[in-house]
Amino acid sequence: MSAKKIITREEVVGLAKLANLELSEDEIQRHTTEIARLLKYFQQLDELDLEGVQPTISVNPQHSVMRDDKVTDQLAQPDDLLDILPRQKDRYIQVERMI
Repeated sequence: MSAKKIITREEVVGLAKLANLELSEDEIQRHTTEIARLLKYFQQLDELDLEGVQPTISVNPQHSVMRDDKVTDQLAQPDDLLDILPRQKDRYIQVERMI
């Protein structure tokens, strides 16, 4: 199979249009060849026998960072927290105007 049959000039022009790129004729030709090489490599990967090979999701070990929700006694009471605020009004936190 020739490299040009994997992807056509018109397909490269279409991809360039989707990417909002203006390509010269030389760039279209070069990208057609480069994309064809990439696709040909992917075709080679498709031919590999991967029977029994586990998919690799990540090379780093993954573990859940979530923890179980547990009800615990709170050391600070809401009134204690309100007492240390710089400004409060009627048991609400008062902040500077933002708009």
